Amino acid sequence: MQEAIKRAVAVINSVKLPEMPKEIADLDQELSHPLSNSRNVAKIIEQNTTLTGDVLRIIKERGLNKSGQPLNSIYDAVNLVGLTTIRNVILTAAFERAKGRGSLFANIIEQNIDTAFCMAELADHVHGITPNEAFMLGLMHNAGALVLAEKDASRYEKLHNHSLVYPTGIIDKEERVFNTNHAMIGAVLGRMWGLSSEMMSAIRFHHMADCSSIADEKIRSMVAMLRIAWSIVAEITGDSFRSEDMKNFELNGLEELLIDSDHIQTIRRALIIRT
Repeated sequence: MQEAIKRAVAVINSVKLPEMPKEIADLDQELSHPLSNSRNVAKIIEQNTTLTGDVLRIIKERGLNKSGQPLNSIYDAVNLVGLTTIRNVILTAAFERAKGRGSLFANIIEQNIDTAFCMAELADHVHGITPNEAFMLGLMHNAGALVLAEKDASRYEKLHNHSLVYPTGIIDKEERVFNTNHAMIGAVLGRMWGLSSEMMSAIRFHHMADCSSIADEKIRSMVAMLRIAWSIVAEITGDSFRSEDMKNFELNGLEELLIDSDHIQTIRRALIIRT
């Protein structure tokens, strides 16, 4: 295990990833204060004109304004979606800004964002996992793929595209090429970024053959959600062939969570509309 972590760290240290926006650190500091409030959060966002526009656009494009009320200011937006959700929106904006690093990098980012929104929808039907927690996991689950794309896009593109069709075999294939894999890299990044231990474990195990073997109930549910969300995203945004491996990958998650098929179809339709 320690050797696997060392190999992942070595690859992370060999590339330069986009930095988290300053506003995230400022926002985290504000949210940690017992008297944090929407007005202070709005002021942090409003200091960056580009970010202000991105936040309002993402809330509109991703259907986060459930009330239908007009958003006349960032303060309105913060009050509408809540403090934790606004943090996720800022992270989404940060990911979107990094798309200019190449087509593969951009595709992975877009898939992560779509997975995040599917995860938030799934969380409404899963006990013990909040929509904001699910969103964060979806956004970060393939961060390791971004590292490998930055390391060697020409070699990684074929591997990543393979994972959109055959998800369970991708870890071994990556190990043979890079001597590490995106799931382990993602778990290490999660620790660096302060994600919960459950999220780090879910990232590490999200491509395993059978999630039912995971002992911890919350981690098992997180992995099952990722399987369903990734299957939906791969089919719709990746326009990928539905292999038996992918069908079984999704079915394994559905059997774990026992989510009604009507709910899954609703999420599929919502993603089609967004894309």
